[in-house]
Parts: sequence; structure tokens; C-alpha cells
Amino acid sequence: MKHLIKLCFVALAAFFITACDNSGDVKSDLTQLQAIDSNFETAMLNNTEAEKVLPLMQEIIEKYSELKLKTPEVKKLRDDSMSILKDTMTLALAARDMPKEEVIKQGQALVDRGQALKTKKVELEKKLLQAK
Repeated sequence: MKHLIKLCFVALAAFFITACDNSGDVKSDLTQLQAIDSNFETAMLNNTEAEKVLPLMQEIIEKYSELKLKTPEVKKLRDDSMSILKDTMTLALAARDMPKEEVIKQGQALVDRGQALKTKKVELEKKLLQAK
């Protein structure tokens, strides 16, 4: 009877470990996010004119919104990316009526948020590679 109970516990533990292993979902979600990020970076390099950048940012926000992500980690990265883009658009539109120092200050804050987000993405990628 003791062996049967131990076997049941081992089976349950194996089931929960397998059911809770979402590294495949994380990888799939992260790949979708990276594809949009890559397209955005390429488009930004090719379109430096202000009148083209804002519609491009709006298009990227819509693409982020359309993603069907399964994992909370990647959803948070997507939401942070969208927030930074929205705040950047707001700053770009309001910059004409703001003092130059304030635009620089807010712009630097956005750059810092973007760098922190990029670090989080890299850390998640490393975590996935180590799990292999």
C-alpha cells in the first residue's frame, strides 16, 4: 500500500511538472513579440521622417494588441512595449508646446524605460536557453 501511495504521488508530481512547464508557450510568445520588434526596428531605420514615424508606431501598437499570447511574462513585455510607444507618441505630439528641457527629460525617461524593457527581454531569452 505504501508503494502504491508513493507511486500516486510521483505520478501526480510528474503531471503537475509537465502541466506547469510553459517554456514552449513562453518561447512561442516571445518569438511572436520578437518578430514585431524586428519589423518595427527595420521600419524605423527606413523611415526617419516624422510624418511617417507616428503612423508606423500606431501600426505596431495594433500588431501588439492583436497578439494572442498565453504567458503572463510575455504579455507583460508586450504591454510595457505598447505603453512606451504610446507615451512616445504622446510626447512627440506635445513636444512643440513644451519647454525643450522638459522634452529632453521625458525623452530620456522613455529611453531608460526602453532599455530596461530590452534587458527584461534578454533575461527571458537567456532563461529559455538555460532551460533547454
